[in-house]
Amino acid sequence: MRKRSSYSMTGQAKVEYVILISLVGILVIGVLIFVGPEIGDLIETVEEELGEATPTVTLASTTSLTTTPPAELTPSPTPEAEERLSYSDFEDGTGLEWYEAIGRNWNIEDGAYCVEPGGEHRSFTGDEGWTDYVIELTSDLSQGNGFGVYFRATDPDSVNAYCFQYDPGYGSGAFLFRKVVNGRERSPSARAWAPEDYDWHSGLRDIRLEVIGNTYTAFVDGVQVAQLEDDSFTHGAIGLRTWDASQACFDNVSVTAIK
Repeated sequence: MRKRSSYSMTGQAKVEYVILISLVGILVIGVLIFVGPEIGDLIETVEEELGEATPTVTLASTTSLTTTPPAELTPSPTPEAEERLSYSDFEDGTGLEWYEAIGRNWNIEDGAYCVEPGGEHRSFTGDEGWTDYVIELTSDLSQGNGFGVYFRATDPDSVNAYCFQYDPGYGSGAFLFRKVVNGRERSPSARAWAPEDYDWHSGLRDIRLEVIGNTYTAFVDGVQVAQLEDDSFTHGAIGLRTWDASQACFDNVSVTAIK
């Protein structure tokens, strides 16, 4: 009788161990599911800061970007315009066919398309069949970490596109290009650090993006600040983006096809 009792207690202990291990496993899986995205974001942030594969230049020190950029960023010839594809001046109080995919803080103020702080905001316009074009707009970032301009964008609800970012919140402040895949940003594909004394929140800026073949060139106030060569996306519409505490307004958004 004692021998049988001893075997019974041993079996019960094994069952308890199995149950305990199973509970621990379930707990670990739950924790990973909960913190997994944060871990992924942390890894991506570390990758961005390392930036080992990202072409990087530093612009000459200036408060207005009026000096000649480095040799790596020699301006390309201005492409010849063919026809205007889209124009939004927001003077009539409407968004003029803009689709606000994310964010509820978009509004039209004093003839400009503005967005208030608070999380991610994305808005798109145009035809996904567009290929080569020039985007021109005026912007006013009054506060926050920056804004982005999408191009060759498809599927705005889960966007695939390139994005040029005017980004004082990236490191010490940078102009950069990213690819966005299924709504998620990749590490910068091209980047140029801004001058240390650059004033990101000083008022209106003229933004120009030349989208030609597999080469994309960004200008701020007439000066080339970044360039990317990549052939992942061949066509698509355009869009605007802000994030976190950014407060910005956009106006005179023009898209012109080029020869």
